[in-house]
Amino acid sequence: MTRADLDTILLQLGDFGRFQFANYVAISFPILFSAIYTLTYVFTAKDLEYRCRIPECEGLGSPLASALGGHVVQGGDLVGVASKATKAAGLPRQQYIPDWLVHAVPHEGRAPKNCHRYAPAGRPGPAVPNGSRSDCPAELFSRTEVVRCQDWVFEPGQMNSIASEWNIVCDENKWQLSIVGTINNIGLFAGLPFAGFFSDRFGRKALLFWSWGITCCMGIVRSFATNLVMMLTFEFLDAFFGAGVFSAGFILALEFVGPDKRVVAGTVLNLFYSAGQVLLGAVAWAVFDWRWLLRSIYIPGFLCLLLLWPTPESVRWLASKGRYAEADSIIRKVAKFNRVVINEALEDRVDLVQVKSEDTDKQKDSEKGLLGKSQKDLDRQDQAEAGGSTFSNLLNTFKSSRLLFRFLNCSYCWMANTFVYYGLSLNSVSMAGNDYLNFILVTLIELPALLAQLWLMNIFGRRSCLSSTMIIAGACCVSFLVIPEDYLYTKLTTFMIGKFAITISFAVIYVYTAELFPTNVRHSLLGYCSMFGRIGSMLAPQTPLLATINASLPLTLFAVSSIIGGVLSLFFPETKDKSLPDSIKEAEEIGKSDR
Repeated sequence: MTRADLDTILLQLGDFGRFQFANYVAISFPILFSAIYTLTYVFTAKDLEYRCRIPECEGLGSPLASALGGHVVQGGDLVGVASKATKAAGLPRQQYIPDWLVHAVPHEGRAPKNCHRYAPAGRPGPAVPNGSRSDCPAELFSRTEVVRCQDWVFEPGQMNSIASEWNIVCDENKWQLSIVGTINNIGLFAGLPFAGFFSDRFGRKALLFWSWGITCCMGIVRSFATNLVMMLTFEFLDAFFGAGVFSAGFILALEFVGPDKRVVAGTVLNLFYSAGQVLLGAVAWAVFDWRWLLRSIYIPGFLCLLLLWPTPESVRWLASKGRYAEADSIIRKVAKFNRVVINEALEDRVDLVQVKSEDTDKQKDSEKGLLGKSQKDLDRQDQAEAGGSTFSNLLNTFKSSRLLFRFLNCSYCWMANTFVYYGLSLNSVSMAGNDYLNFILVTLIELPALLAQLWLMNIFGRRSCLSSTMIIAGACCVSFLVIPEDYLYTKLTTFMIGKFAITISFAVIYVYTAELFPTNVRHSLLGYCSMFGRIGSMLAPQTPLLATINASLPLTLFAVSSIIGGVLSLFFPETKDKSLPDSIKEAEEIGKSDR
């Protein structure tokens, strides 16, 4: 069976009929939810604002402590059971930062330090066991001696994250928050090979259905975690089993869509993914508790299993496994659902009549149906197209210095794109203003960016589009650092432009990579570049730790890596309006005529 045979058959079913629409919608919801699950750690492991509790001036029964419902950390343990910080949302900020606090805690600018306070004076006043004092004179504290805090109070109006529940405070413990995102990405990295093996062995639908169910279970169990180790374990398992959800869903959703509609349909799936991130910000804003956040997004995920159950298996995968009767049955059902009558000439050409075999070797040939080729024919064709093993093809490709440099360049650009893309999403919640609104706006900007990249790539070409957007993203990171803090909306707008640019760049590099390499190694090299990209997404959650050294370091690193990638991408050949290369020689020749 040739690809042209199957494409011709699928084309007879209609570009985007009733079946394609129903199938597309059913798979869009898991893709939307997978985006939510990928970034939940932004809120579950969110760093919070807190300060020292001053026992000389405020007790556990003070209005602030009572309203916080346990959001007071005493001697390394939470006092009582931590509950929603929204209980304190109506309290005036003056109760969190009273006038006397300037005498008790060193300040950096207008904000009190998180983990240090002034030592009690030689004759301290009595500790306040219940309630708080309105008269805390400076004489109670020694301004010449700074000591570490023993108790902490979290600022009202914040969500309850693992930081407040498990006493993850001060700079030396922040790694316990940033490690959650890194573990998530390590799980994705480790799960990709497993997903590929499972998908090739058992099918795309099987991978999507079972991995989705396991992922939802892991998320629910994680919401009952009793300590950081348990949470990290199920964070890893969640990401590991969910690693192949997007790719499997993408393949199944687009398989029955006509060639002319696939680019638009693929873009819409990416829009669903971005919409999922926006929805995550909205749900986190409404729920305000990390445990209930997980439950509120993972429990509805089980409903997606009802949508996935009637979804058919990949016809191409069935054909590759010689399961022609099943593929034939699916194609007939699709034709019936779309009220399409398959052309008689097409039926004659692909030999709809199943031929009886005369010996064991021809048994599979009798299941030709609509697909018309035996498994032996398919194997011989695949071997002819491949021209050798994948390993030998890669070796031959890398013998070309031009293609080797192109691969290394692609790998860096992938890493830079994922590093900046995820880094900006993560750091959006640490900007001034409303954390949730910032996150929603920064992810919402992806929707027009994904639409714009379709137009920009076709007008300006891949190379110019990739280079300019990476440089613009880096320039926005630099601009954000130099804009004064008082210009809040200007800074937010600059940040959003940077996210807009890197989103376009990320979409372009995916298409561009597939167009730069020969057919027999195209998928392999795209996979390797994607694996390098995962390195960037693993490093991105660690960037908040750099802010403890210098607040400008994360964005400086984003700017440098993005601008370097933008410059390096100028060394790629332009592939706009070029045929995909089938051989190493054709790949090497790309762009030579443009010089």
